[in-house]
Amino acid sequence: MKKIDIKYRVIFAIGFISLIVIALYLTFNVDSLYLSKAVKEIVYFPFNDLNNSIDVIGENLNNELLLENEELKKEIELDKSLSNFEVIDAVVIARNPSYWLNSITINKGKKDGLKEGMACVVSEGLIGSISSVTIDTATVRLLSSIDNENKLSVVVGKYNKVLEVSENNLVIRGILKNEEIKNGDVVKTSGLSNLFPSGIAIGKVVALSNDNYDSSLIARIELFADINNLKFVSVLKRDLS
Repeated sequence: MKKIDIKYRVIFAIGFISLIVIALYLTFNVDSLYLSKAVKEIVYFPFNDLNNSIDVIGENLNNELLLENEELKKEIELDKSLSNFEVIDAVVIARNPSYWLNSITINKGKKDGLKEGMACVVSEGLIGSISSVTIDTATVRLLSSIDNENKLSVVVGKYNKVLEVSENNLVIRGILKNEEIKNGDVVKTSGLSNLFPSGIAIGKVVALSNDNYDSSLIARIELFADINNLKFVSVLKRDLS
């Protein structure tokens, strides 16, 4: 009996192995057979989702790289337009989610010649200035910061004004009603500070309203730069060479 049992077991094993060999052969060599397609679906099904995920990740990474390349190209063009200043390009390395509109941290510092007060820009325009510096990093106070010290001398139309933050909005106060300032007017740096070059675009007037005493106007300013999505920043300092 034992010999007969062993014999049947051997026959069963050979038959099972033969079926596997036939299935593999059909899978890789007889694409026209329905059985081959069915076997392929069974064999490759667990990997379909993985392959799709890899494709999506690859596409997202590619799109991200393209966007970064475009931003870098814009920064290069910006470098060319600020010939009177030395331009130090930096990467944003940190940002506090709880104070998203207040500041960013960049990967350049004292060893790169950065100092407090230096202007920081992107291709669309001014975004803020350096508020503190370490050896390797610097903190940039954004124009949108609610810091009371965050005021900047600007030009709108033909008038020198002060840009400040009020109730989470960038505003210009004290506009006389006979001053020719209107929606769409561009706001630029005045150049009254040695650290800030004149003529750097900041934003535009998007709304005008009366102040509480109805004695002057308040202009609300919309920044050209996308403060919410900052990856690359250029710091400006005087080129003394």
